[in-house]
Amino acid sequence: MKSPGGSEQTMEERMAAFRSDPQLMEAATKFVNDVLEKAKEEALRRMKEKAATEAGDAEHGPAGARKRGRWHSRARGFFMRVFASLCLCNSNGAKGS
Repeated sequence: MKSPGGSEQTMEERMAAFRSDPQLMEAATKFVNDVLEKAKEEALRRMKEKAATEAGDAEHGPAGARKRGRWHSRARGFFMRVFASLCLCNSNGAKGS
C-alpha cells in the first residue's frame, strides 16, 4: 500500500510509526476509553431496564401471561371457526343457485 508520501510501507512499519507518535497514541487511547465508558453506561442502562421489566413481570406472574395467551388463542380460534362457517354457508349457497 502506498503512503501519502508515495513510498510503500509494510503494515509493521506503519504500526511502528503510529506507536512512535505520542499525539496519535493519546488520541487513540482517548477514543478507546470513551467507547468503553459509553459501553459501560449502556450496559448499566440495559441491566436496569431488564430488572424493571422482570420486576413488572413478577407482579403479574408468568402463569397469568400464559393464561391470557391461551384464552386469546381460544377466543381467536372460536371466532375463526364461526367466520369460516358463515363464509362456507354463503359460498355453498351461491354455488347451488
